[in-house]
Amino acid sequence: MEAMEAKSLELYSKYPRYLPEATFQGVSEEMLISKDLQAQITCRICSGLYINPINLLCGHSFCKKCLMQSRIAECITCKKRYSKRFLPEVSSILTNLVNSQGVYCPSHFDKSTEPCHTPNLTVETVQAHVKECGNITLRCKCGKMIPRKNFLRCTVKCDCDFVDCKYCSIQQNERTVKLHSELCRKKAKIDCNNCGYCNTCKSKVANENDESFVSCPYSNRGCPARRLKMKEYRTHVVEGQAVHIMLELMQNYSEIYQNLATEIGRVTSYPQKLPSVYFQFRSRKYKLAIHPDEKIKNVVKIVFDASKEEMPETRVECWRVSPKMLLDLDLTFFDFDIQDNELLKVHVRENGKPLGVRL
Repeated sequence: MEAMEAKSLELYSKYPRYLPEATFQGVSEEMLISKDLQAQITCRICSGLYINPINLLCGHSFCKKCLMQSRIAECITCKKRYSKRFLPEVSSILTNLVNSQGVYCPSHFDKSTEPCHTPNLTVETVQAHVKECGNITLRCKCGKMIPRKNFLRCTVKCDCDFVDCKYCSIQQNERTVKLHSELCRKKAKIDCNNCGYCNTCKSKVANENDESFVSCPYSNRGCPARRLKMKEYRTHVVEGQAVHIMLELMQNYSEIYQNLATEIGRVTSYPQKLPSVYFQFRSRKYKLAIHPDEKIKNVVKIVFDASKEEMPETRVECWRVSPKMLLDLDLTFFDFDIQDNELLKVHVRENGKPLGVRL
């Protein structure tokens, strides 16, 4: 039990930055150990203990803030008026009297915790004590009040959600996950679920998603990708799908593979001829081999380069002769079913009128 208390003390005193601020409304009347001088140290305006007390010329005392905020500048006891601009100095005698009063820790009046038995607390020292006392309750995000000494203990339950630690991926209470992550980050090494190696613990998620090295599952069947980073592996799986299918066929379906290989060899023994298209620009014709999936504007650019002219960004038109049709330069030759040896005419529109040969 003592070891557990020592561990709790170590957590909240060593990592105070992970704790919310304690709410302290000031010393109340019930916190006073002795009530003998209560009347002499209580302000009649705010009904609280004096804060920066001032003795008016009439002999009555009030908090300085209460006097300055009063709508009517007169003593509420004897009705004598005073000047807010010329108030007397704060009474050091009354201040010392208030500050020297013994008080209980606020935990004595909080049902969510145990009372603190720190001796010799006074009005002057209790505020600093509240900032460090392990029995003072702190409000969790979920609204539950938890004693400071237990706030960072993961075994203490509250209504917060559980989230994954970004370093080890183990679920932690939202209240304690920041502290857990800091302690986890300081570990020298951590095992990667993908490659199995111990790596410097930067971020388990980042390491496993990007930095860890893996091998393609088909490397034992002939795939050359034997050492890839995870981000490279994902690309390899997509781009190498056709190769992997062939390796699978070769290993387990040799007859089908052999037939496919024979057919592929037959088809690829004769390269496919690209269709040619004639482009007429100005007074010259240009015969160019085109790929059906190529954009028309890319080939028109070659025509301009061949004629040693700079292609304008706009006003360029490409017409099909038969059937007569204006072609969209951002589409492909396949989109218009352009045939081999077909004639297309290119010209530039100026002042709204096309220049070039007539269609």
